[in-house]
Amino acid sequence: MRESIAHQIITLNLVAEGLAYDFYAIVNPKLAEVGLTPKGYWLVHQESDMEHQTLGLELIPECERNSLCGRGYTHTMWEVFSLFNQLLYSWSGMPVEHKPQLPTPIELGSYKGKS
Repeated sequence: MRESIAHQIITLNLVAEGLAYDFYAIVNPKLAEVGLTPKGYWLVHQESDMEHQTLGLELIPECERNSLCGRGYTHTMWEVFSLFNQLLYSWSGMPVEHKPQLPTPIELGSYKGKS
């Protein structure tokens, strides 16, 4: 909430586009197995979600992971994924005590994988 409204909207949209892309990338082959590929409808969703995510990422300047800017991005993404995590668990009906904990922004910042 400390980021500008434009930054918040871009961040939320990027996460939604990424989740949709991941969903369709997994579901599309399964839909094809059962014959549910109406004129490529589902594939178009997968492709457009990836394109929208790429276009959104172009709006956010690059920075080094451990810079002030990079740590800010890490914190913002943690907040967004934390909210999505809470949303999905609220739909599941699972008891809160069974919900796995997300890594903290500090733990994410120490991740040594891809930037």
